[in-house]
Amino acid sequence: MNAHDGLELLNDGVDGWVSSDLHMLSEKAENVKQMKAVYSAWAQSYDTEMKQNNLKSYFEVTKRAISFLKRKRLVTKGAFRAVDVGCGTGFCGSFFKKSLNAHPSLDAYADNLFLLGIDLVPAMLEIAKKKKSFDKLIQVNLKTDVLYVPDSTFDLMMSSGCFYPGHLGPDVLPNILRKLKPNGAFIFTVRRSMFEKEEEDFIRFISGSNCMITSKNLTPYYGKILAYTITVCKCDDVPATVRAKGFAKLPIIADQSDINDLLKYMKSRIRRKHPGNVYDSRGLIRAVHGYEQGLASNLVSGLAAIAKTITKKEKLYLYQFRMNNKQPAFASNAGAWKTHRDFDFWQGMDGMQCSQSVIVFHILVTDNSPANGAVYLCEGSHNEKAIPDTSEGQSWKDGFKEELKYTISDSKVETWPQHTPMVGKAGDIFAMHSLTWHYSKLNQTENSRVLCTCVFNSLDNVPVGKLNRRPEFIVHSPRYIF
Repeated sequence: MNAHDGLELLNDGVDGWVSSDLHMLSEKAENVKQMKAVYSAWAQSYDTEMKQNNLKSYFEVTKRAISFLKRKRLVTKGAFRAVDVGCGTGFCGSFFKKSLNAHPSLDAYADNLFLLGIDLVPAMLEIAKKKKSFDKLIQVNLKTDVLYVPDSTFDLMMSSGCFYPGHLGPDVLPNILRKLKPNGAFIFTVRRSMFEKEEEDFIRFISGSNCMITSKNLTPYYGKILAYTITVCKCDDVPATVRAKGFAKLPIIADQSDINDLLKYMKSRIRRKHPGNVYDSRGLIRAVHGYEQGLASNLVSGLAAIAKTITKKEKLYLYQFRMNNKQPAFASNAGAWKTHRDFDFWQGMDGMQCSQSVIVFHILVTDNSPANGAVYLCEGSHNEKAIPDTSEGQSWKDGFKEELKYTISDSKVETWPQHTPMVGKAGDIFAMHSLTWHYSKLNQTENSRVLCTCVFNSLDNVPVGKLNRRPEFIVHSPRYIF
């Protein structure tokens, strides 16, 4: 077969096959035959042109892959399996392998790496083979072919420069993401114009695969072209763990940009003395309440996708949003929380009916440790029938003072067998059942401990029947729907 076979329908009178023509033709290819012909003709000069035009997408993908591994520390047994989806001449995969070897802290991954490359075009794979970075290369059409590896195989999946017009679209994501392990990540680029046009489809296929977008950044792509570099993480085992234990640590982390936004939001609310601010018995800020449209939007929408898999509900809304700022205790006893269940407040003060249709997420905005007043979770307590002790307070602030309106008796808590501290680094996220008993102790350090809580409720579980509904900044009406 001549390398140019199939290009005649695309040529449009251009004499000779130069790189700029082929780049243009790659976006106009209407079928697999034409696509193969374009890239077969392009294979020998592809690397040279990408360097001349300052290709950046592979660098952006690799940078985020290395960052993910450094922060998340995947738990692997045996080989650490990674794949470069649409590897072409091996730009992304080979650069990733070199970068991995350059980070001594990631030696455990580098020493056990099995790197697969898959692509549509055999001529491109031949160039990739010469780089000697891949353990195996496979020719496959992701739109129509079955990738014959078991589901949940890869710890890390990467793709640079494949999601754009004429190439891959959001409809192939389920076939890709089913090969990703729980706790694993798929990091890929999407041309800006494509993502902004088809964003709903991307989100639908990602959330439908029990995954969530954890970061989305507009980055340099090729020449002056921009693309979104997106990190998607898989959370398959979270619903079962929440049902069994009453909580689960998510296999994903909040992006640093979201953490920064949350801290700015909290400082702004404190500075403005917002009516949703709550103070402890010393008059120090204890928490701020109420969501603002667009705040940490990637994080919130991603958590909503996981919330749907846990609650098994199709339509949810953001019911509560708050940030707890646990101040150093110094010589006082201020700042400790007695053991309680969140659902008791939502039922008793708001009129919520079903505890299974609502789910809580805690995002660690700073490092949380036992020393700085981390939340403790009583494992399995969500299945324990208990009547809470109730105080007389009627103000919405009675739900947030040191002496809480609804608490679990000390005698029950003291005999409960398993108390797990919700500890971790800034960015770690926990899901919690609405009936899980939890409490926190004093902050014995010199710095504040900050925790963000997002609560999602089903649209068929909107509280009803309470005349003195708590303020909108405490419990949202269905304004932010997912």
